[in-house]
Amino acid sequence: MASDVAAYLHRGYIQGEHLRIISTADHMAAIARQLTHLGCPVERATATGALVWWDAGSALNALMSDGRVDPMRLRPMLRDLATANLGPRRARVYGELSDLLAARGDLKSAVALEQSAPHVLSAVSADILCGYRSTHFSAQATCDALHGICRAHDEVRSAPGDDLARWLLAR
Repeated sequence: MASDVAAYLHRGYIQGEHLRIISTADHMAAIARQLTHLGCPVERATATGALVWWDAGSALNALMSDGRVDPMRLRPMLRDLATANLGPRRARVYGELSDLLAARGDLKSAVALEQSAPHVLSAVSADILCGYRSTHFSAQATCDALHGICRAHDEVRSAPGDDLARWLLAR
């Protein structure tokens, strides 16, 4: 996962895009190692605001109201994330918020988040990649939610060697 995400982010970095990451700390550490390996100066990019990382758990908690994602909180958060220190540059965003919702079993909120995020970011020049663990979607009800999430995206891919993901996407 980290190498695929880092490659996606690195392509944006070499094009002069700003990088925005909403992930768990463990995933951020792995992504940062891969970005460094690819030649991205992670510390300098972070110091200049070219790379901004938000902890996915904290961000998700800030979005919640009465146990659900509050769209009124989502809009300003995503706009702030995507536009902070950009100037005329595009943003390249990687996010794991919906994956955390799926891990909690809150698939309804995960689908709602994925369906609303593109509309919120449509006014912002940003390219978005979302990451999900296939293990959250193996039951029939969760597989249906996965398909709802996939419909909110322009492109859906599974990681090489992730047979469960390929099987779920084919269902």
